[in-house]
Amino acid sequence: MELMEIAIPALIISAVGIMVGTRIWIMFRK
Repeated sequence: MELMEIAIPALIISAVGIMVGTRIWIMFRK
């Protein structure tokens, strides 16, 4: 199935996006 080939990179990208987004959010909160 090609589902895993799409799901795994998507999870990694979303995880990195959340981490970067939180850091930017914290910077703006200060």
